[in-house]
Amino acid sequence: MPSIRVRQARDGDRAALTALHEREWGGPVVVVHDTPYDLRDLPALVAARHLTGADDT
Repeated sequence: MPSIRVRQARDGDRAALTALHEREWGGPVVVVHDTPYDLRDLPALVAARHLTGADDT
């Protein structure tokens, strides 16, 4: 049965994160209450489907 595993983003996730930032927010910089934040500078988590019995790496 699949479950969701959450882990810290790794270097290999950067291309997918860059694509997500571009698709969802038009780039890596978002502005909240007049303060810009560069998403590349913030910690990121990755959530992925995980099959029971599969390797945890």
